[in-house]
Amino acid sequence: MATTAAYVVSTTRTRRILETTGIVVIWVALGISLHLSVRAYLLLGIPLTAAFQWGVRRQPLRALWVRDAVPFRLDATGWAVALLFAIAPVYQFVRDVQARSPSTFKLFDLAAVGGAFAVAYALRNFRREMLKPMLLCLATAGVIGILIMVASGFGVGFAHRSFTQRFAIGLGNLLMLIPVSFVLEEVSFRGAFDAHVHHPGETRGFLSALLVSGLWGLWHLPVVLGQAPLPALLPQLLAVHCFIGVPLSVYWRRSGNLFVSGSTHALIDSVRNALLVLPWH
Repeated sequence: MATTAAYVVSTTRTRRILETTGIVVIWVALGISLHLSVRAYLLLGIPLTAAFQWGVRRQPLRALWVRDAVPFRLDATGWAVALLFAIAPVYQFVRDVQARSPSTFKLFDLAAVGGAFAVAYALRNFRREMLKPMLLCLATAGVIGILIMVASGFGVGFAHRSFTQRFAIGLGNLLMLIPVSFVLEEVSFRGAFDAHVHHPGETRGFLSALLVSGLWGLWHLPVVLGQAPLPALLPQLLAVHCFIGVPLSVYWRRSGNLFVSGSTHALIDSVRNALLVLPWH
């Protein structure tokens, strides 16, 4: 990795911030100009993140999931874990094929199948010292995110479901969204963008985490445009995603393992989908 080391030394944080902001601006601009659906907008992140990781960061893809980029190998347990996390996406893919759902639905499912193998790689490289960041991430970003979703229910409305239905929906979403987070959205904003903006040992970590979280909030614009006037949307997007995003970044940095932030993000979204009635889901 001599090329990577030379690149890291020769680039300033200002340049890295501009590069990260630039890719997010391109992503948002494409989402708005092409009028992409939610799933198409998410899927666009796969080539953009891969291009950013290879062309800008000059790092292997496996560093998106385990910062130290240890060789990608799965033992028998790893393969079992991968197959376990692939069950929900494969099941959803079969359902979408039978329902003749749009191609973006099926591509989303297949992306999640691929993400299951990245989950297994991260879990097989999950060390005991990463457990504390994991629990702290759940206790901060997870609790904040869930409280925000509950509060949102009083504004947008709670779905009319029984507790059993909510639990089933939440669990099903969690099993689907954990592998999704390893190929879509979370892998971009923590695995690639946050890792590019902030390098281990650098100072002003809170400010850089706040910056990445703000970009993450603005990234949601193509998804929510039209739901409210822009002057009302922007502060809401920034506030919500900074409250959640800063601890996601902090504990991704402390652990170096995307399972920490990815599973927390998936939990928040699973609770949201179980509780709320949202027009874009």
